[in-house]
Amino acid sequence: MRKNRKIIILLVVLFFICLTVKLLFTDKQKISNEFAEQLYNYPLPPQTEMIDKGKTNGKFGGAFGNGGYWNAFSYMTLSTKLNQEELLKYYKSADLFISAEKDKKNNIPIQIYFEGHFEKEGSNHEYYYTLEYGAQGFVDRYIDDNGHIKEKYKIKQQPGERIEYSIQIHSQFDYFPKLD
Repeated sequence: MRKNRKIIILLVVLFFICLTVKLLFTDKQKISNEFAEQLYNYPLPPQTEMIDKGKTNGKFGGAFGNGGYWNAFSYMTLSTKLNQEELLKYYKSADLFISAEKDKKNNIPIQIYFEGHFEKEGSNHEYYYTLEYGAQGFVDRYIDDNGHIKEKYKIKQQPGERIEYSIQIHSQFDYFPKLD
């Protein structure tokens, strides 16, 4: 009888320890995946097709110097018959995405990168996009004070020709334990 009682007490204690660990530890992959799904579920502009999609997450330095936070990037590479001006107008009015932070208090704007005007940062399988000097490709960065596309970001496109571009969202969140 005493032996069964000790086993039951031990099992109850183990259950509460496991529950506590599960509640305290951050599921970085789950949070990153939920963040990425927002972009994948966002409606595409007309005459646009998806070529590729992916996500990268981890502790990165460089342009995003994370200060101990976990970075989550989600991107889609697309092909469209729309011109650059139409795309920028479409994404300028895009809804803001919900951050990956626990309290989800920050809204994340979409970033856009046109072929020939971006860099892939990271390794072959895990990367994210930036403009020159690590700048993020927010829509406003492409537009001058008069509302026109800045010359250095203009792309050449013949009428009816498809262009490729990528959209991306990025967020950071704190996590526990920081053993990596």
